[in-house]
Amino acid sequence: FREHRNHITGVTFWNLSDKYSWLDNFPVPGRKDYPLLFDQNGQPKKAYESVVKF
Repeated sequence: FREHRNHITGVTFWNLSDKYSWLDNFPVPGRKDYPLLFDQNGQPKKAYESVVKF
């Protein structure tokens, strides 16, 4: 992606925080997932910093 960063005009995330992740219970019922840039309390995670610094 970095090689083509001058051509990237946007990045889409399917939600904002882990509190509302659509991945919870999918594909494993009862499992909590943490795939997003902000934690359950809305605080930025390390992934957020990586995206911002890209």
